[in-house]
This record gives sequence, structure tokens and C-alpha cells, in this order.
Amino acid sequence: MNAKNEKKRILIVDDEESLRRALAEMLRHEGFEVMEAGDGREALAEISKELPDLILLDIIMPHMDGRAVLKKIREKQEFKDVKIIFLTNLSDVNNIADMVEMDTPDYLVKSDWSIADIVKKIREKIM
Repeated sequence: MNAKNEKKRILIVDDEESLRRALAEMLRHEGFEVMEAGDGREALAEISKELPDLILLDIIMPHMDGRAVLKKIREKQEFKDVKIIFLTNLSDVNNIADMVEMDTPDYLVKSDWSIADIVKKIREKIM
């Protein structure tokens, strides 16, 4: 466990419970504090309770999709510096371009990344 990680808080927002739980378990094992949300509404509730250092955000979710969550986050001054990585099944070039334009340069396609590689990407982003 890396002592640098102890204060780093990650919010995983994904309606795929099995993936969310697997990521949460791996991140906790790596020493991160982890919060979880199954949809956009839950994500905004979690963020308002405790600000994460990074949000791992799915795009396609019930109630509120990842794009709407990102827009709400960026509207609030106190949330503007939160780092966000999109983790999605959408691999369409237009979706990727849209996300980059929304100030989210990190866009990971789930099928292209192992959980270990996602953890490595999170480290690169917040350490």
C-alpha cells in the first residue's frame, strides 16, 4: 500500500455493479478511499457529501447519464478541479470527440482496459 494514496478519494459511477465492485475492491486494496454510485443522481449526491479527488464515470446509465453528470459538476465552482475519467462501452469516434470538448481528455473504453490498467491510469491522473 502506498501512503500517498491514503488521502486520495475515488468515486466510481457505473450502473454495471460487477465492474463497479471489482474496481472498488482493487482500488481499496491499493490504498485509495472509494465511494460508489450506480447512476448519475447517486453520483451527484455522493459528490455533495464528500468531494472526491477523481471520478471514474460511465456514460450510459439510468436516471442521468455521464454527460449530464459532467455538465452539472462543471457548473459548480467548488467541483471544477475534480479530475474525471470516462470509462464506457462507447468507442465511437464522435463520442470521444464530444468528451474531449467537454474538458474530459481521459476516455477509456471498457473492453480495451484491464482493471489493473485502469488503476494505473488513475494513479497517473491524481498522483
